[in-house]
Amino acid sequence: MVRVLYSAMERVPGLRLADIRGGRFENVICPRNDALVTVPADRAADFESFLAEFDAILKNEYAGCDDGVSLACSKEVVPAALSAAATSSLLHVLLPLPQGVQAMSADFPGLVQTSLNLGVMGMQADGLHFTVSIRSSIATQKAMLLQRIRAIVEYAGGTVTERSSYPGWQYNRTSPLRELALAAYKDVTGKDGVIAATHGGLECGLFIEKLPGLDAISMGPELHDVHSARERLSIPSTARVYQLVREILKRSK
Repeated sequence: MVRVLYSAMERVPGLRLADIRGGRFENVICPRNDALVTVPADRAADFESFLAEFDAILKNEYAGCDDGVSLACSKEVVPAALSAAATSSLLHVLLPLPQGVQAMSADFPGLVQTSLNLGVMGMQADGLHFTVSIRSSIATQKAMLLQRIRAIVEYAGGTVTERSSYPGWQYNRTSPLRELALAAYKDVTGKDGVIAATHGGLECGLFIEKLPGLDAISMGPELHDVHSARERLSIPSTARVYQLVREILKRSK
């Protein structure tokens, strides 16, 4: 949406932002964003033409990966709006903010290593408030992104508050515990284990931060529809994991 508004500002002189909001959860990529703007009456047709053109641009860019992307416009009563100068300043802050995938894993092809997303955004009495969720298995990359956001926002006179931080879990290329678990898995199931990673937070990162040098792995039963009202696990898989944990403990003596 910020890209759309910035481009509209360049195309339609006099555009002023009255409101912009979107998102319900901080760690969820916002599926919809709404903006309220004013344009000079003699530029209304130009604005509508611009939106139609940009809608086609987005549909072309996101074809095959987000076919539902669309822009829609309707006329509303706008009681007040930011000045043209304030609108320009705000969009100049939002447009260069890093967003989306920033780095891929060198250990697991196709796995995102570092990313961030705008979560919840909305105008309040004292200005625009928005949240950003940053995640990375490399702690220094997460710190670097926070540094970039702080530099952009504070340069424009805004403030940045870090409310919480969850440690990443960097892949350990030499893990004796992982090798032991793979051998135990082979004996228990008769199959070769597969090492996999996920772009999400796990408690192992916190444990390792508190206990430097700790060797950790994460495993569990088959899960389905995680983080939804239909979340469930496989009971037979749970029984197999129980057997595997027992075997790992035996070999760890």
